[in-house]
Amino acid sequence: MKPKVLVFYLCLAIVFAGCAAMQPVSQPTTAVTPEPAVEEPKGLPGSHGPFDSNHRAMRPLGEAFRSVEVLRRAESFTPSELKAITSKTRFSPAAISGCDLEVLKAFVASNWSPVVVITSPVGPKHIRAVIGYDDSAQRITLIDPVNLKQAAQANLEYSDFSKQWDDPQKTCLLVSSQGIGEQRIKTTLKKYLPEEKVESLEIKTLGKL
Repeated sequence: MKPKVLVFYLCLAIVFAGCAAMQPVSQPTTAVTPEPAVEEPKGLPGSHGPFDSNHRAMRPLGEAFRSVEVLRRAESFTPSELKAITSKTRFSPAAISGCDLEVLKAFVASNWSPVVVITSPVGPKHIRAVIGYDDSAQRITLIDPVNLKQAAQANLEYSDFSKQWDDPQKTCLLVSSQGIGEQRIKTTLKKYLPEEKVESLEIKTLGKL
């Protein structure tokens, strides 16, 4: 082979070797796990209910309150006393404090019937279950949980209900034939309400009496 050709091939080999050395070394890639998306509350429906006496939310209410005969002493009952009484039956109670109308509506939209103690315009206190609401009419529907089938439903304007629900703790009571845990209540409410609002509630279940 001629010297000039040999030099040419030698130079070519040096160029290829230099290019290979200059190739960037690939770094191992680290898989990035995306953070789970936070599910935004879908907002409350404009209306829900009213439940009838055969609705699954109503059956435990009627049986629980009839069994402890709360009707005769309703004037002296506070929400905390109601919780203590229902806990003596086979039902599971939960008391939620710091509620407002939106929380009550969220329970109803979840097919739960929260119980509240209201003060009638003439003075006596009454135990009432919230069984429906209608934003277009600005009305909330209540019923006496002791006598579900015979008791007439009461439809109050939101403003009137807020006045009669004068409990300073704004407590409602849930009664279920199944266990009601704090986490279940919060998860249910977060479907409709902002997380900050739900986390601000004070929830007492049977185990926290």
